[in-house]
Amino acid sequence: MKMNLKTLKRILIGLIVIFLAIFAVRAVYEITVYSEIDAPTTYGIYNSSMMESGAYQQRNFATLKMEYATDGAPVSVLDQKYERIANITSKTVNYDKDIENFDEAVSKHKAVIQTENRRGLAGNRRADFMIGVKPEYFDDMQKAVSEIGRITSSNITKTDKTYEYRQMLAEKDTLERRRESYTELRRLGGTIPELLQLEERIIEVESQIQMQQIGLGEFSDDNALCTINFTIQEGSEISVPLKLWNALKWTVSFYLATVGIICLTTLAAVVLAACWNYIKRAFGGNKPSGSSKKADAKINQNADSENTREKTERDANESAGGDGSVSGGGGYGDTDSSEGYGDTDSREGYADTGDGETYGAADAGETRADGGAEYSINYDVPESGASGEKNPAAAVKNLIDKVTGPDTADDDGKKTPV
Repeated sequence: MKMNLKTLKRILIGLIVIFLAIFAVRAVYEITVYSEIDAPTTYGIYNSSMMESGAYQQRNFATLKMEYATDGAPVSVLDQKYERIANITSKTVNYDKDIENFDEAVSKHKAVIQTENRRGLAGNRRADFMIGVKPEYFDDMQKAVSEIGRITSSNITKTDKTYEYRQMLAEKDTLERRRESYTELRRLGGTIPELLQLEERIIEVESQIQMQQIGLGEFSDDNALCTINFTIQEGSEISVPLKLWNALKWTVSFYLATVGIICLTTLAAVVLAACWNYIKRAFGGNKPSGSSKKADAKINQNADSENTREKTERDANESAGGDGSVSGGGGYGDTDSSEGYGDTDSREGYADTGDGETYGAADAGETRADGGAEYSINYDVPESGASGEKNPAAAVKNLIDKVTGPDTADDDGKKTPV
Protein backbone atom coordinates (compact mmCIF):
# COMPACT_ATOMS: atom_id res chain seq x y z
CA MET A 1 0.00 0.00 0.00
CA LYS A 2 2.83 2.37 0.80
CA MET A 3 4.39 1.68 -2.60
CA ASN A 4 1.13 2.49 -4.36
CA LEU A 5 0.73 5.78 -2.50
CA LYS A 6 4.31 6.73 -3.32
CA THR A 7 3.78 5.95 -7.01
CA LEU A 8 0.55 7.93 -7.08
CA LYS A 9 2.28 10.86 -5.42
CA ARG A 10 5.04 10.81 -8.05
CA ILE A 11 2.49 10.74 -10.87
CA LEU A 12 0.60 13.71 -9.43
CA ILE A 13 3.81 15.67 -8.97
CA GLY A 14 4.81 14.91 -12.57
CA LEU A 15 1.44 16.09 -13.91
CA ILE A 16 1.68 19.31 -11.90
CA VAL A 17 5.21 19.98 -13.12
CA ILE A 18 4.14 19.48 -16.76
CA PHE A 19 1.18 21.85 -16.26
CA LEU A 20 3.39 24.55 -14.74
CA ALA A 21 5.94 24.19 -17.55
CA ILE A 22 3.24 24.65 -20.23
CA PHE A 23 1.81 27.63 -18.33
CA ALA A 24 5.24 29.26 -18.08
CA VAL A 25 5.89 28.92 -21.82
CA ARG A 26 2.46 30.33 -22.70
CA ALA A 27 2.84 33.21 -20.22
CA VAL A 28 6.17 34.22 -21.78
CA TYR A 29 4.58 34.10 -25.22
CA GLU A 30 1.61 36.22 -24.09
CA ILE A 31 3.80 38.89 -22.51
CA THR A 32 6.64 39.17 -25.04
CA VAL A 33 5.27 38.06 -28.42
CA TYR A 34 1.48 38.08 -28.52
CA SER A 35 0.63 41.77 -27.97
CA GLU A 36 -3.14 41.51 -27.76
CA ILE A 37 -5.28 44.66 -27.82
CA ASP A 38 -8.45 44.76 -25.75
CA ALA A 39 -11.19 45.92 -28.13
CA PRO A 40 -14.83 45.01 -28.86
CA THR A 41 -15.40 42.11 -31.20
CA THR A 42 -15.28 43.08 -34.86
CA TYR A 43 -17.04 41.24 -37.63
CA GLY A 44 -14.76 42.25 -40.49
CA ILE A 45 -15.30 44.86 -43.11
CA TYR A 46 -18.81 43.68 -43.97
CA ASN A 47 -20.70 45.30 -41.07
CA SER A 48 -24.45 45.78 -40.98
CA SER A 49 -24.51 49.58 -41.19
CA MET A 50 -22.53 49.67 -44.44
CA MET A 51 -24.54 46.87 -45.97
CA GLU A 52 -27.78 48.73 -45.19
CA SER A 53 -26.44 51.94 -46.75
CA GLY A 54 -25.59 50.11 -49.97
CA ALA A 55 -21.91 51.04 -49.85
CA TYR A 56 -20.83 47.76 -51.35
CA GLN A 57 -23.00 47.94 -54.42
CA GLN A 58 -20.12 49.60 -56.23
CA ARG A 59 -17.64 47.18 -57.80
CA ASN A 60 -14.22 47.70 -59.29
CA PHE A 61 -12.81 45.73 -62.19
CA ALA A 62 -9.48 45.71 -63.98
CA THR A 63 -8.23 44.50 -67.34
CA LEU A 64 -5.24 42.32 -68.11
CA LYS A 65 -4.17 42.23 -71.75
CA MET A 66 -2.57 38.97 -72.87
CA GLU A 67 -0.99 38.44 -76.28
CA TYR A 68 -0.95 35.10 -78.11
CA ALA A 69 1.27 34.31 -81.10
CA THR A 70 0.85 31.26 -83.29
CA ASP A 71 2.89 30.04 -86.26
CA GLY A 72 1.82 31.74 -89.47
CA ALA A 73 -0.81 33.90 -87.78
CA PRO A 74 -0.80 37.45 -86.48
CA VAL A 75 -0.53 38.18 -82.79
CA SER A 76 -3.88 38.12 -81.04
CA VAL A 77 -4.71 40.09 -77.90
CA LEU A 78 -7.05 38.76 -75.22
CA ASP A 79 -8.54 41.07 -72.63
CA GLN A 80 -9.11 39.40 -69.28
CA LYS A 81 -11.53 41.16 -66.99
CA TYR A 82 -11.00 40.41 -63.30
CA GLU A 83 -11.94 41.64 -59.85
CA ARG A 84 -9.28 41.84 -57.13
CA ILE A 85 -10.23 42.59 -53.51
CA ALA A 86 -8.16 42.82 -50.32
CA ASN A 87 -9.91 42.71 -46.91
CA ILE A 88 -7.81 43.95 -43.96
CA THR A 89 -8.82 44.50 -40.31
CA SER A 90 -6.60 46.10 -37.68
CA LYS A 91 -6.56 47.09 -34.00
CA THR A 92 -4.63 50.03 -32.59
CA VAL A 93 -4.02 51.97 -29.39
CA ASN A 94 -2.96 55.10 -31.38
CA TYR A 95 -6.11 55.65 -33.38
CA ASP A 96 -5.50 59.26 -34.52
CA LYS A 97 -1.92 58.64 -35.59
CA ASP A 98 -2.83 55.51 -37.54
CA ILE A 99 -5.66 57.33 -39.34
CA GLU A 100 -3.14 59.94 -40.45
CA ASN A 101 -0.81 57.17 -41.71
CA PHE A 102 -3.70 55.71 -43.68
CA ASP A 103 -4.52 59.05 -45.36
CA GLU A 104 -0.86 59.47 -46.32
CA ALA A 105 -0.78 55.99 -47.88
CA VAL A 106 -3.91 56.80 -49.92
CA SER A 107 -2.39 60.00 -51.24
CA LYS A 108 0.98 58.41 -51.96
CA HIS A 109 -0.45 55.57 -54.04
CA LYS A 110 -3.02 57.72 -55.87
CA ALA A 111 -5.90 55.74 -54.48
CA VAL A 112 -9.55 56.82 -54.20
CA ILE A 113 -11.60 56.46 -50.99
CA GLN A 114 -14.91 55.32 -52.44
CA THR A 115 -16.64 54.66 -49.09
CA GLU A 116 -15.83 55.92 -45.57
CA ASN A 117 -17.69 55.18 -42.35
CA ARG A 118 -16.42 56.41 -38.95
CA ARG A 119 -18.24 55.92 -35.63
CA GLY A 120 -17.74 55.54 -31.88
CA LEU A 121 -16.40 57.67 -29.03
CA ALA A 122 -12.82 58.25 -27.89
CA GLY A 123 -11.34 55.01 -26.63
CA ASN A 124 -13.74 52.89 -28.68
CA ARG A 125 -13.70 54.30 -32.21
CA ARG A 126 -13.91 52.46 -35.49
CA ALA A 127 -13.51 53.37 -39.16
CA ASP A 128 -14.37 51.42 -42.33
CA PHE A 129 -12.96 52.34 -45.72
CA MET A 130 -13.46 51.11 -49.27
CA ILE A 131 -10.53 52.14 -51.45
CA GLY A 132 -10.14 52.00 -55.21
CA VAL A 133 -6.54 51.76 -56.38
CA LYS A 134 -4.94 51.33 -59.78
CA PRO A 135 -3.83 47.75 -60.49
CA GLU A 136 -0.16 48.79 -60.70
CA TYR A 137 -0.30 50.30 -57.18
CA PHE A 138 -2.39 47.58 -55.57
CA ASP A 139 0.45 45.55 -54.02
CA ASP A 140 2.23 48.60 -52.59
CA MET A 141 -1.01 50.00 -51.17
CA GLN A 142 -1.96 46.69 -49.61
CA LYS A 143 1.47 46.43 -47.95
CA ALA A 144 1.27 50.00 -46.59
CA VAL A 145 -2.19 49.43 -45.09
CA SER A 146 -1.02 46.17 -43.51
CA GLU A 147 1.57 48.12 -41.50
CA ILE A 148 -1.07 50.25 -39.75
CA GLY A 149 -1.87 49.12 -36.21
CA ARG A 150 -1.83 45.39 -35.43
CA ILE A 151 -3.40 43.34 -38.19
CA THR A 152 -5.97 40.82 -36.99
CA SER A 153 -7.07 39.46 -40.38
CA SER A 154 -6.08 39.85 -44.00
CA ASN A 155 -7.06 38.11 -47.23
CA ILE A 156 -6.83 38.82 -50.96
CA THR A 157 -9.11 37.35 -53.62
CA LYS A 158 -8.99 37.57 -57.41
CA THR A 159 -11.93 36.51 -59.57
CA ASP A 160 -12.10 36.30 -63.35
CA LYS A 161 -15.02 38.30 -64.80
CA THR A 162 -14.41 37.80 -68.53
CA TYR A 163 -17.46 35.59 -68.99
CA GLU A 164 -19.67 38.05 -67.12
CA TYR A 165 -18.38 40.90 -69.30
CA ARG A 166 -19.12 39.01 -72.53
CA GLN A 167 -22.55 38.07 -71.28
CA MET A 168 -23.35 41.74 -70.60
CA LEU A 169 -22.21 42.64 -74.12
CA ALA A 170 -24.51 40.00 -75.58
CA GLU A 171 -27.48 41.21 -73.54
CA LYS A 172 -26.85 44.81 -74.63
CA ASP A 173 -26.77 43.75 -78.26
CA THR A 174 -30.08 41.92 -77.86
CA LEU A 175 -31.74 44.91 -76.24
CA GLU A 176 -30.53 47.24 -79.00
CA ARG A 177 -32.01 44.98 -81.70
CA ARG A 178 -35.29 44.86 -79.80
CA ARG A 179 -35.39 48.65 -79.60
CA GLU A 180 -34.86 48.90 -83.36
CA SER A 181 -37.75 46.49 -83.95
CA TYR A 182 -40.10 48.54 -81.78
CA THR A 183 -39.01 51.70 -83.58
CA GLU A 184 -39.88 50.19 -86.98
CA LEU A 185 -43.30 49.16 -85.69
CA ARG A 186 -43.98 52.68 -84.50
CA ARG A 187 -43.33 54.00 -88.01
CA LEU A 188 -46.06 51.77 -89.42
CA GLY A 189 -48.65 53.65 -87.42
CA GLY A 190 -51.74 52.33 -85.66
CA THR A 191 -54.34 53.29 -83.09
CA ILE A 192 -53.46 55.60 -80.23
CA PRO A 193 -53.63 52.87 -77.52
CA GLU A 194 -51.34 50.63 -79.62
CA LEU A 195 -48.86 53.42 -80.15
CA LEU A 196 -48.85 54.24 -76.41
CA GLN A 197 -48.23 50.64 -75.50
CA LEU A 198 -45.44 50.40 -78.04
CA GLU A 199 -43.89 53.59 -76.70
CA GLU A 200 -43.84 52.08 -73.18
CA ARG A 201 -42.01 49.03 -74.52
CA ILE A 202 -39.41 51.21 -76.21
CA ILE A 203 -38.82 53.21 -72.99
CA GLU A 204 -38.42 50.00 -70.98
CA VAL A 205 -35.86 48.58 -73.41
CA GLU A 206 -33.89 51.82 -73.44
CA SER A 207 -33.79 51.75 -69.60
CA GLN A 208 -32.33 48.24 -69.68
CA ILE A 209 -29.78 49.32 -72.28
CA GLN A 210 -28.65 52.19 -70.05
CA MET A 211 -28.18 49.81 -67.07
CA GLN A 212 -26.09 47.54 -69.25
CA GLN A 213 -23.96 50.47 -70.34
CA ILE A 214 -23.35 51.44 -66.71
CA GLY A 215 -22.31 47.91 -65.91
CA LEU A 216 -20.03 47.75 -68.90
CA GLY A 217 -18.54 51.10 -67.92
CA GLU A 218 -17.14 49.46 -64.78
CA PHE A 219 -15.16 47.14 -67.06
CA SER A 220 -13.69 49.95 -69.14
CA ASP A 221 -9.96 50.55 -69.02
CA ASP A 222 -10.49 54.14 -67.89
CA ASN A 223 -12.20 52.92 -64.70
CA ALA A 224 -9.90 49.97 -64.07
CA LEU A 225 -9.46 49.74 -60.30
CA CYS A 226 -8.79 47.16 -57.61
CA THR A 227 -10.50 47.26 -54.21
CA ILE A 228 -9.06 47.41 -50.68
CA ASN A 229 -11.53 47.16 -47.76
CA PHE A 230 -9.89 48.39 -44.56
CA THR A 231 -11.30 48.41 -41.01
CA ILE A 232 -9.44 49.90 -38.04
CA GLN A 233 -10.62 49.47 -34.41
CA GLU A 234 -9.43 51.51 -31.42
CA GLY A 235 -8.59 49.65 -28.21
CA SER A 236 -6.30 49.59 -25.17
CA GLU A 237 -3.22 47.49 -24.40
CA ILE A 238 -3.91 44.46 -22.20
CA SER A 239 -2.26 44.56 -18.78
CA VAL A 240 0.19 41.89 -17.59
CA PRO A 241 -2.24 40.31 -15.05
CA LEU A 242 -4.84 39.95 -17.77
CA LYS A 243 -2.25 38.38 -20.07
CA LEU A 244 -1.37 35.89 -17.31
CA TRP A 245 -5.05 35.11 -16.90
CA ASN A 246 -5.38 34.50 -20.64
CA ALA A 247 -2.29 32.26 -20.51
CA LEU A 248 -3.84 30.27 -17.64
CA LYS A 249 -7.12 29.78 -19.51
CA TRP A 250 -5.28 28.63 -22.61
CA THR A 251 -3.09 26.24 -20.59
CA VAL A 252 -6.07 24.67 -18.79
CA SER A 253 -7.96 24.06 -22.02
CA PHE A 254 -4.89 22.67 -23.80
CA TYR A 255 -3.84 20.49 -20.84
CA LEU A 256 -7.30 19.01 -20.29
CA ALA A 257 -7.68 18.30 -23.99
CA THR A 258 -4.30 16.55 -24.12
CA VAL A 259 -4.91 14.46 -20.99
CA GLY A 260 -8.38 13.56 -22.24
CA ILE A 261 -7.02 12.36 -25.57
CA ILE A 262 -4.38 10.24 -23.82
CA CYS A 263 -6.94 8.68 -21.45
CA LEU A 264 -9.38 7.92 -24.26
CA THR A 265 -6.61 6.38 -26.34
CA THR A 266 -5.51 4.17 -23.44
CA LEU A 267 -9.08 3.11 -22.71
CA ALA A 268 -9.65 2.27 -26.35
CA ALA A 269 -6.48 0.15 -26.41
CA VAL A 270 -7.59 -1.78 -23.29
CA VAL A 271 -11.06 -2.38 -24.72
CA LEU A 272 -9.65 -3.58 -28.04
CA ALA A 273 -7.25 -5.94 -26.24
CA ALA A 274 -10.11 -7.38 -24.16
CA CYS A 275 -12.27 -7.83 -27.25
CA TRP A 276 -9.42 -9.53 -29.09
CA ASN A 277 -8.84 -11.98 -26.22
CA TYR A 278 -12.57 -12.75 -26.09
CA ILE A 279 -12.69 -13.41 -29.84
CA LYS A 280 -9.64 -15.70 -29.60
CA ARG A 281 -11.26 -17.70 -26.77
CA ALA A 282 -14.61 -17.86 -28.56
CA PHE A 283 -13.41 -18.88 -32.02
CA GLY A 284 -9.86 -20.09 -31.51
CA GLY A 285 -10.43 -22.56 -28.66
CA ASN A 286 -8.34 -22.96 -25.54
CA LYS A 287 -5.10 -23.91 -27.21
CA PRO A 288 -2.24 -24.24 -24.78
CA SER A 289 0.59 -21.86 -25.30
CA GLY A 290 4.22 -22.82 -25.68
CA SER A 291 5.02 -21.95 -22.05
CA SER A 292 2.13 -24.14 -20.78
CA LYS A 293 3.36 -27.08 -22.85
CA LYS A 294 6.87 -26.71 -21.45
CA ALA A 295 5.54 -26.54 -17.88
CA ASP A 296 3.43 -29.71 -18.36
CA ALA A 297 6.40 -31.56 -19.87
CA LYS A 298 8.59 -30.58 -16.92
CA ILE A 299 5.97 -31.77 -14.40
CA ASN A 300 5.67 -35.14 -16.19
CA GLN A 301 9.46 -35.50 -16.26
CA ASN A 302 9.69 -34.84 -12.50
CA ALA A 303 6.93 -37.38 -11.85
CA ASP A 304 8.73 -40.04 -13.92
CA SER A 305 11.99 -39.35 -12.09
CA GLU A 306 10.26 -39.70 -8.71
CA ASN A 307 8.65 -43.01 -9.70
CA THR A 308 11.98 -44.35 -10.95
CA ARG A 309 13.73 -43.33 -7.71
CA GLU A 310 11.07 -45.01 -5.55
CA LYS A 311 11.24 -48.20 -7.63
CA THR A 312 15.03 -48.27 -7.33
CA GLU A 313 14.88 -47.87 -3.53
CA ARG A 314 12.26 -50.61 -3.24
CA ASP A 315 14.32 -53.05 -5.32
CA ALA A 316 17.39 -52.26 -3.22
CA ASN A 317 15.49 -52.95 0.02
CA GLU A 318 14.12 -56.25 -1.33
CA SER A 319 17.62 -57.29 -2.36
CA ALA A 320 18.97 -56.49 1.11
CA GLY A 321 16.34 -58.72 2.88
CA GLY A 322 17.12 -62.12 1.13
CA ASP A 323 17.68 -65.70 2.63
CA GLY A 324 20.47 -66.25 5.19
CA SER A 325 21.53 -68.55 8.17
CA VAL A 326 22.69 -67.66 11.63
CA SER A 327 24.86 -70.17 13.64
CA GLY A 328 24.14 -73.05 11.30
CA GLY A 329 20.38 -72.40 11.26
CA GLY A 330 18.07 -71.26 8.50
CA GLY A 331 16.11 -68.02 8.59
CA TYR A 332 14.86 -65.00 6.57
CA GLY A 333 14.17 -61.39 7.19
CA ASP A 334 11.45 -59.20 5.73
CA THR A 335 12.46 -55.57 5.75
CA ASP A 336 10.46 -52.42 5.05
CA SER A 337 7.17 -54.26 4.44
CA SER A 338 3.95 -52.31 4.85
CA GLU A 339 0.78 -54.08 5.97
CA GLY A 340 -2.71 -52.75 6.57
CA TYR A 341 -2.99 -49.02 6.44
CA GLY A 342 -0.66 -46.45 7.87
CA ASP A 343 2.11 -49.11 8.66
CA THR A 344 5.58 -47.56 8.59
CA ASP A 345 8.92 -49.30 8.97
CA SER A 346 7.64 -52.69 10.29
CA ARG A 347 10.08 -55.54 10.22
CA GLU A 348 9.63 -59.07 11.47
CA GLY A 349 11.78 -62.17 11.30
CA TYR A 350 12.91 -65.29 13.09
CA ALA A 351 16.16 -67.10 13.38
CA ASP A 352 16.93 -70.75 13.76
CA THR A 353 19.54 -71.46 16.46
CA GLY A 354 21.05 -74.69 17.63
CA ASP A 355 18.48 -75.22 20.38
CA GLY A 356 15.32 -74.45 18.38
CA GLU A 357 13.48 -71.59 16.76
CA THR A 358 13.11 -68.15 18.16
CA TYR A 359 10.54 -65.82 16.65
CA GLY A 360 10.25 -62.18 17.33
CA ALA A 361 8.84 -58.94 16.03
CA ALA A 362 11.54 -56.39 16.44
CA ASP A 363 11.55 -52.68 15.74
CA ALA A 364 7.94 -52.79 14.53
CA GLY A 365 5.64 -49.84 14.52
CA GLU A 366 2.31 -48.74 13.19
CA THR A 367 0.76 -45.38 12.72
CA ARG A 368 -3.00 -45.21 12.65
CA ALA A 369 -5.50 -42.44 12.10
CA ASP A 370 -8.66 -42.45 14.21
CA GLY A 371 -11.06 -39.57 13.69
CA GLY A 372 -8.37 -37.34 12.30
CA ALA A 373 -5.98 -37.93 15.26
CA GLU A 374 -2.75 -39.80 14.75
CA TYR A 375 -1.07 -42.07 17.26
CA SER A 376 1.72 -44.67 17.17
CA ILE A 377 1.74 -48.26 18.37
CA ASN A 378 5.05 -49.98 19.11
CA TYR A 379 5.06 -53.72 19.35
CA ASP A 380 7.12 -55.33 22.09
CA VAL A 381 7.32 -59.13 22.15
CA PRO A 382 6.81 -60.55 25.69
CA GLU A 383 9.37 -62.91 26.92
CA SER A 384 8.32 -66.40 28.18
CA GLY A 385 10.06 -68.77 30.50
CA ALA A 386 12.71 -68.20 33.05
CA SER A 387 15.43 -68.79 30.59
CA GLY A 388 14.40 -65.69 28.68
CA GLU A 389 13.26 -67.55 25.58
CA LYS A 390 10.57 -65.86 23.50
CA ASN A 391 7.27 -67.61 22.70
CA PRO A 392 6.49 -67.31 18.95
CA ALA A 393 2.77 -68.06 19.31
CA ALA A 394 2.30 -65.47 22.02
CA ALA A 395 4.19 -62.94 19.96
CA VAL A 396 1.97 -63.53 16.93
CA LYS A 397 -1.24 -63.31 19.01
CA ASN A 398 -0.09 -60.20 20.75
CA LEU A 399 0.70 -58.62 17.34
CA ILE A 400 -2.74 -59.56 15.93
CA ASP A 401 -4.56 -58.23 19.00
CA LYS A 402 -2.75 -54.93 18.80
CA VAL A 403 -3.49 -54.56 15.08
CA THR A 404 -7.16 -55.72 15.04
CA GLY A 405 -8.07 -55.05 18.67
CA PRO A 406 -9.24 -57.61 21.35
CA ASP A 407 -12.00 -60.04 20.34
CA THR A 408 -15.43 -59.88 22.01
CA ALA A 409 -18.23 -62.43 21.86
CA ASP A 410 -21.70 -61.48 20.61
CA ASP A 411 -24.99 -63.13 21.50
CA ASP A 412 -24.40 -66.03 19.13
CA GLY A 413 -21.08 -66.83 20.71
CA LYS A 414 -19.12 -65.60 17.75
CA LYS A 415 -16.09 -63.45 18.29
CA THR A 416 -16.28 -60.07 16.82
CA PRO A 417 -13.24 -57.80 16.68
CA VAL A 418 -13.78 -54.54 18.53
